[in-house]
Amino acid sequence: MMMFKANYTVNDGLLGRLPSKLPSKLPSNLEITYKAICENNQASNKELAVQTNQSERTIRNHTSKLKELNYIKRIGSDKSGYWEIVENR
Repeated sequence: MMMFKANYTVNDGLLGRLPSKLPSKLPSNLEITYKAICENNQASNKELAVQTNQSERTIRNHTSKLKELNYIKRIGSDKSGYWEIVENR
């Protein structure tokens, strides 16, 4: 058995357009999805799944939970809409 170490982390590209104050009470598994949405708020579930190395089903569950916790809000339709980051929580 051989093990190789990566020269990068999966989430290296997610630090571009993050909100000024990240939620501190957000579980780490939801935080990855939240950061990906902050990076590209028009990404589809499929694109978010590839970007975060998670399944589409996981992304749907995470976005549902983030909407329930009032961290994000969907503006427009599923096809042509985008995610809005809720600043005033």
